[in-house]
Amino acid sequence: MLKQRVIKHYQIRNVYPLIGTIISGIFFFFYWNGGFNRFISLFLVILGLIIWWVASITLGKYFSIMPKASGLVQTGIYSKIRNPIYVGVSLTGIGWAVLTQNSLLILLTFATVVSSFVRAKLEEEKLFKKFGKKYLDYKEKTWF
Repeated sequence: MLKQRVIKHYQIRNVYPLIGTIISGIFFFFYWNGGFNRFISLFLVILGLIIWWVASITLGKYFSIMPKASGLVQTGIYSKIRNPIYVGVSLTGIGWAVLTQNSLLILLTFATVVSSFVRAKLEEEKLFKKFGKKYLDYKEKTWF
């Protein structure tokens, strides 16, 4: 009898950076024309995707769609940046906006950056309630 495999919620965490990587490839295929801003966008997208992937993998089982405090990850990239997924997604979006110079994408990127700050604040409140001083100590040692 075959054992049915159940996919846990945190196992889908890498789908999001994978989609971001695929979209990045499509954008660069269709919008690349060699101007200087293209190199800036390439740098931002590559840096953003690396941060996004590393953060997603490091977060592991603590990944969640909705903000919650199931654990306090302080290793890897999380030892330097409290919200590296938001930083990575934001850098990637800014790179896309610089590359395409599309008004709708610029607006969407702005909304993504703002929503990242809002979500980070919500997560911060939950983490503080659950971990107290331990979270405050962690916050003192890290950026955003």
